[in-house]
Amino acid sequence: MATEAEKKAIKKYLDGQEQIRFWAKKGEKDRYKKLAESAGMSLAEFLKTAVEEYTNNHGL
Repeated sequence: MATEAEKKAIKKYLDGQEQIRFWAKKGEKDRYKKLAESAGMSLAEFLKTAVEEYTNNHGL
């Protein structure tokens, strides 16, 4: 169980974050997770990197 100080730190961190959710066909999540693992990343890190690379490579 988190201490009050930990709870406060978590809340402060989350206040500066946004959650993004989307739907994918069944099985795609597992595919994305395997790709992320093979790249040595978490799923979130992998997806954020993919968006950034796409943006940079397409002049967006």
